[in-house]
Amino acid sequence: MRMNGRLPGLLAVCLLSVAACGGGSSAPGPVGGNSGQQGQLLGADAAVSGGGDASGWIAVGTNDAGAIAPNAASYGRLSIAAGVPYAIFSDGSNSSKLTVMKLSGGKWTNVGLAGFTGEAAYTYTLYLDGSTPYVAYVGESSYGLNVMKFNGSAWVLVGTANFATAYYYGALSLLVVNGTVYIAFADKNESLHVMAFNGTAWADLGGVPVSTTYAYNFAATVFNNAVYVAYNDESTSPAVMKLVMWNGAAWSVVATSTYTIDDSWDPVLTVSNNTLYLIYYNSSYDSTTGVTCGPIVYLLSGNTLVSVGKLCSISNGDDVEYVSGTVYNGVPYVAFDDESRDSDPEPRAATVKYFDATTSTWQLFAGYPNPCDIENTFIFADQSTGQIYLTYQDCNYNMTVQVH
Repeated sequence: MRMNGRLPGLLAVCLLSVAACGGGSSAPGPVGGNSGQQGQLLGADAAVSGGGDASGWIAVGTNDAGAIAPNAASYGRLSIAAGVPYAIFSDGSNSSKLTVMKLSGGKWTNVGLAGFTGEAAYTYTLYLDGSTPYVAYVGESSYGLNVMKFNGSAWVLVGTANFATAYYYGALSLLVVNGTVYIAFADKNESLHVMAFNGTAWADLGGVPVSTTYAYNFAATVFNNAVYVAYNDESTSPAVMKLVMWNGAAWSVVATSTYTIDDSWDPVLTVSNNTLYLIYYNSSYDSTTGVTCGPIVYLLSGNTLVSVGKLCSISNGDDVEYVSGTVYNGVPYVAFDDESRDSDPEPRAATVKYFDATTSTWQLFAGYPNPCDIENTFIFADQSTGQIYLTYQDCNYNMTVQVH
């Protein structure tokens, strides 16, 4: 249930929904929305064929004027608990402080106060522990790291405010396991930490950082009762994606990527059907294959990261951006903005692909028509229903939450 917050310099957006619809898809998973959700037929997309159909997407929630947030909302992201979607965003109507909303009675409603953080957030993440939302964020002016939870009536700090100074451009990964809260972050020296809250204070697992040099773009999860972290280790040349595990006594390296990298963005580490999956975007050029890889999906087999399908076969390499991934019932899904689907190359199109195990290939799940530039795609699977949710920002700076 991890999702990262905005990157610096992104334009403000407004989370919107649309009105009534239909459609279907031959791709895996149920089609359509839950009770109270409405949508609109988005029209034909010439790039959509075979595994998907653009008309299967419907908007989530209806609000006055169709808006999830009445004013600018930057880099919105989504998570789901017990079938209830929650959205987080940097709220332009509240000095870019964070606001969390959830779908209630078919409408998006505030969870606590809008703009509840002490200052604007540089980067942030949301985690749902059952129906209790937790938020971690780095302050835009202080670079202080804070973790908060909603106690049913208000947002309260977990521990003290600004308990660590974080790298301003780094990711955050938040977990709550059996009542223990964990946070992964890079400090101002770009050392990677995983801290746990012991009920009184925050402390590094094992008392030491996971990595002391050049750790970027990381994600954390719990697998077989152990904490796992994947990160881009730039202390080596060339860099590699490294998977490490905390066994209760020490950190140990589980596996490294077979594909060396120059850069990777926003990895996702998740578990499905007792299998650990790693999804990320690699922007490096491979001199062996002669391509820029683009989205990559690995699964962990023993102590080896194994490519799901042919490596570098999901997209057209560096013709994509804003890669996001999720897994439901052992089926990985990847969403991205596909520059190659328009000759301009603007506008870009939001594309979703899934892995077809029967053919061992990545197939198109669904896409969108191209009215304008589409950015900030984010995909999330409801593990209770199998429904696939997608958010994206269009050229009017509207962020839509939709379900398939």
